[in-house]
Amino acid sequence: MNAVTTSAPPAPERAFTVEKHGFDFIPLRERTMTLPGAALFWAGTQANLLPMTLGALAVTLGLSLWQAVIAIVLGNAFFILVAIACIAGPRAGVPTLTFSRAAFGVRGNLPNVALTWIALVAFECLNTILAALAILAFLPIIGIPDPGLPAQIISVIVVVAVGATVAAFGHGAMVWIQRVASIVLVIAVVLVLIFTLGGAQWAGRTGVEPGALIATLTIAAAANASGPISYLFNAPEYFRYLPRDVNPRKLFWTLFTVGFGVATLLGVLGAVLASQVDMSDPIGAPAVLMPTPVYLVFLLAAILGTISNNVPTLYSSGLTLQALGLPITRLTGTLIDSVLSTLLTLYVVVSGGFLDVLTIFAALLIVWLLPFGATYLADAVSRRWRYDPVDLHDRSRLGQYAGVNTPGWVALLAGIVTALLTINSSVFVGPISALLGGADLSWILPSRSSSPSTSCSPSASCGPPISSSWASGL
Repeated sequence: MNAVTTSAPPAPERAFTVEKHGFDFIPLRERTMTLPGAALFWAGTQANLLPMTLGALAVTLGLSLWQAVIAIVLGNAFFILVAIACIAGPRAGVPTLTFSRAAFGVRGNLPNVALTWIALVAFECLNTILAALAILAFLPIIGIPDPGLPAQIISVIVVVAVGATVAAFGHGAMVWIQRVASIVLVIAVVLVLIFTLGGAQWAGRTGVEPGALIATLTIAAAANASGPISYLFNAPEYFRYLPRDVNPRKLFWTLFTVGFGVATLLGVLGAVLASQVDMSDPIGAPAVLMPTPVYLVFLLAAILGTISNNVPTLYSSGLTLQALGLPITRLTGTLIDSVLSTLLTLYVVVSGGFLDVLTIFAALLIVWLLPFGATYLADAVSRRWRYDPVDLHDRSRLGQYAGVNTPGWVALLAGIVTALLTINSSVFVGPISALLGGADLSWILPSRSSSPSTSCSPSASCGPPISSSWASGL
């Protein structure tokens, strides 16, 4: 089948009909997603425990509630980058790891694809653990006081099975479950805030010494920035079913407003809770702050939100296996990753030994991910989001994106070095960060150092902008 056209007449995307497309181009006639639908979907993807946990971390680090809010706002401002990146989704019509070949080359992008796949599997495990913990917190409330290891194993299998089933159906089902999650999220957040906002400790419980305030603010902001930054390797592909001529400004403002707004609201909620109780257990700790019925709604939102957040991750991991060159369908790739993430999560549940590795990997992911996103984003802007979808799939030496794009890799490596020099994490502190008293700038500077050298020109190996010939028959 041609990567651009299809012979069959298009049909509206249905939630529970298996998606026929994988990492190939979405024909223009099949682009049935709308901006309101994209907004609901995007709200649903934020409806999980991660933004709340990151917001709580700001208070845990010693910031007052007002200071934590500042860090949360600064970190979530990175949804600006994500919203700009997502313009490439409808323009390119292919997944992120396919159109980013233009910045790095078809072969040059393979290391990024491999790292993305590893990261997605790690996030699948972490999401599954959080959802399973929420289920285990729910069981005692309904009369099962000590679930034990069998219940833990069953919870993991149920979480992955539900997420994998939805992800296996594909894009339509993924959009559907996110809409449901967004509605449940609104109800839960409103109820929880009603019962907890009045007890918020705005002056702070521990405080930070004045000399360490800036450094702590940057660390908290970096942690919150990791939320939006984590979408850079897959968010654009969620919107490739939008019409190619969708207004880019409207798309940007829709995705930025929704992403920033929902994540910031959840982050502030986490900070409010952390100002009153120890949030080292983000599932069980809030129970003492609200009536049991409200806590049940909170748990329901946590379970549904985390499962629904796992669906796009499982969906993207299947596409990533295709981008690696495996001769499999998207459905097969999704099922392979589902089995793998189940086995890894069960190992964590039984032994507990692998969780530290997952946590360390997630903490250091920003070192590569932000420079990677900044590089492909600079390339996308320089070519005004114009790609040739046929050449993006051309693995021969003759395609315009063939081989390795050296300027793209120079920019990526410059960003990685900058991140390593300026990061302050629990496992590694860069020398510049140490000189600055522990200030973490790894969430700011790499995006600057990764951008300048990627602009495409007629002599650059990243390929010329797409000609209009391929689109004329669509």
